[in-house]
Amino acid sequence: MNGYNSLKTDKRLFDKIKALNGISGIYAIIGKETWRSYVGQSIDVGIRLYTHFLDLFNNKHINAELQLDFNKFGSIVFDVELLEITNNHLELGQLEEK
Repeated sequence: MNGYNSLKTDKRLFDKIKALNGISGIYAIIGKETWRSYVGQSIDVGIRLYTHFLDLFNNKHINAELQLDFNKFGSIVFDVELLEITNNHLELGQLEEK
């Protein structure tokens, strides 16, 4: 099963990510088992999170600790949160540093 189909089988996560399409801001991916998190920024949070989870399902994520947690516990223990919304794309870097 490829990453896209795997992500679609986790309806809770898929729906949360889909709801963030078109929103610009700061987001977090949180592993609820270890409480490790990954914070990022994007002009389209939904698309960026979708890409993160495709990489995780395909065992190709750039963040090794996140990938290890994902491989060990699966998508069920992961959640996503929108930390801040902004329409000013120049602000994204400053907001991510907070």
